[in-house]
Amino acid sequence: MKTIYPILTQEIKSGRISVKNIADLIGSDEEAVIDKLHGAEEFTINEAMNINVELLPQFSFEQLFTQN
Repeated sequence: MKTIYPILTQEIKSGRISVKNIADLIGSDEEAVIDKLHGAEEFTINEAMNINVELLPQFSFEQLFTQN
């Protein structure tokens, strides 16, 4: 999966989180999450913060959402 968020994608590839986990958390569908990972759409600040706090708190916000 080519993405603009390499650490987030790495965590998905490793199986630690899934696109479905993200979609469920932000109240979206999986296709919209994939679009956001590819840069076709953007995560809102609230979506990004929730992903960081709820799914990947071991990373800083900047690590997860600095675009490649």
